Amino acid sequence: MREVRGQPVVFVAALAFGCVHSRPQPSAETCAPVESPVPMPDDFATLTLAGDHMLVMVATSGARAGARVVGRLHLAPSAPNDSARGPDGTVVRSEKGYDRIFPLIGSADVTLADVGAISEHDPRSADRVYPGVAVFVLPAVMRHPGKTAVSLLLGSARRDFVQVLEGAGTTLDVSHIDGPVVAGKWRSGAFGTTATGHFCIRRTRP
Repeated sequence: MREVRGQPVVFVAALAFGCVHSRPQPSAETCAPVESPVPMPDDFATLTLAGDHMLVMVATSGARAGARVVGRLHLAPSAPNDSARGPDGTVVRSEKGYDRIFPLIGSADVTLADVGAISEHDPRSADRVYPGVAVFVLPAVMRHPGKTAVSLLLGSARRDFVQVLEGAGTTLDVSHIDGPVVAGKWRSGAFGTTATGHFCIRRTRP
């Protein structure tokens, strides 16, 4: 989904997110880099991110540095009994426990190439085992201050326990969760990182 450019439109963040904050918040419409990251609270419930969102990605390095793309993001809870057809046509079931590692899965209607990003499979895929998007949550025992605990994997997530080394993909590392605001930095590549930037997400429907 490509962005249609026109006259700038200014939205009030409090109305867009249904919540009023005393300090300036990142705007999904303009999507400026996050200057003061707000890490994920210890009691943050990842499932609250389920629903429909607007996704904005801005490239700051790579072949498309300076470009931006706007797309739609849909997230829904995963389940331990999810299944799908594998490449050979056989039924593939989600590996045990992967519903906790990837509590949310979904799809992103976004053209990654517009910002120089790549993926192993289509981020628009609604597959339950090979989803277009998966929200990865780092287990609490592995978290460290200043490190990303929540990431969105675009076009690279697998829930069949098959490990792909150096597979192509785009990762959105969340560094700012403050009420309804979700923002951070993204990186993309296969054998190393080839493009980076920042992103913003705004809920459009529960």
